[in-house]
Amino acid sequence: MLREIYAHFYKQIVVRMSETGELAGTFVWPLIGILSLGLFGKYLIVEGASEAAIPMILIGVISWNFLGIATRAISFGILYDLWNNCMKHFFNTAIKLRYYVIGASIFALLSGLIAFFIVLGAISLIFGNSFIIINSYILFGFFVVMLHGIAQGMMVTSLFVSKGY
Repeated sequence: MLREIYAHFYKQIVVRMSETGELAGTFVWPLIGILSLGLFGKYLIVEGASEAAIPMILIGVISWNFLGIATRAISFGILYDLWNNCMKHFFNTAIKLRYYVIGASIFALLSGLIAFFIVLGAISLIFGNSFIIINSYILFGFFVVMLHGIAQGMMVTSLFVSKGY
């Protein structure tokens, strides 16, 4: 069981390292989202909004990035096989679909955490504060967002596989 899960986890790493766009999805786009919406929050404060606007905007951006990373990790793993016309390799093996989901979910969690800590570092450098106190509520919230991303990715994948592309 662990070998099958690791095989799908490793496949996700190999696919992501070979695609520059996927690396940008983990490292570049979260920073662009933080910068653009963080500056928008600064503008809102200049226009008279509350100081609480920036943390709420930035937490929303972080959650949205985490959701996108989790969704892409689940859906693109099978969709790359579908687009390359090699789905028979996936279904001819003895590996069950749950091992794929677990391996891709572990990859989604790790890449989401990498993006999360990059964004936290950028927030403290760009905006000069570290407003997020990591506690059990924040971690539980991001876990729920990741579960939603996994479910969303599984739904997209199942629609592609069942209805065609």
